[in-house]
Amino acid sequence: MGDFEGSAESFKRALDGLQSGGNLRDIAQTHGVLGMTYGFAGDLQRAAASHHACLNICEPAEESWYRSYSLWHLGLVVWADDGDLTRAVALEKQSLELKRRMDDRLGVALCLEALAWMHTREDPRRAARLLGAADTLWTMIATSLEAIPGLFPLRQDSEKSAREAMGSEPFTASYAEGTAIDLASAIAYALEEKPATGSIADPEPRTGPIGLTKREHQIAELLATGLTNQDIASKLVISRRTVETHVENILVKLGFTSRTQVAVWIRERSKP
Repeated sequence: MGDFEGSAESFKRALDGLQSGGNLRDIAQTHGVLGMTYGFAGDLQRAAASHHACLNICEPAEESWYRSYSLWHLGLVVWADDGDLTRAVALEKQSLELKRRMDDRLGVALCLEALAWMHTREDPRRAARLLGAADTLWTMIATSLEAIPGLFPLRQDSEKSAREAMGSEPFTASYAEGTAIDLASAIAYALEEKPATGSIADPEPRTGPIGLTKREHQIAELLATGLTNQDIASKLVISRRTVETHVENILVKLGFTSRTQVAVWIRERSKP
């Protein structure tokens, strides 16, 4: 892990310098990253104080970028510190609304993840759908939550808990529903608004045959060549776990029980 204590001291020194001659945007940004540093170090009270300092600057100025990230991380801090789920979810939704306006897709993915984690215990089906929507967006922007080691365990715990609560097949089906909707509908679902298009209970497939998404069909074709999950992950530059989840979705959607059946299905479809 990183040197959070050393990083926090550096940001505090930066703040001291900025207070005497810096602009408000730089001061707000530094408060925000200091809050995240405290949060990853487990000092939740100081994390919350730093984020509130950022928001106190951003809100009167109607600044959105730094404000949205402080709201996102403050939601996680509140959830972890006192378990106030209602307030934590409200903070995540405020962040998500700002990120939607800015089309900040990395930020949207982070909010979808956070809301999924928060809903895992009370509504695992909703959590599974949000995880699916988040993974589609991660794929779209060519990265994954594994790039943020401090957050990835929260994702793993959420997925494991939701799968155990629902059972593997219902979880996979709900997750697949989340992967199949477009970005606007995913955000609307996360905000508990009326979906922009279609319904998450009956999602429209993106592209590809028999309800497979474009990514799922791509993976099905690679399966048919005999590649392992790890081979596919390396080829597509995604995590092995993401590939495993896509394979589960493919099997459920096609009504198959083995990779061999998928390979046969692909070969049959490719015949002239």
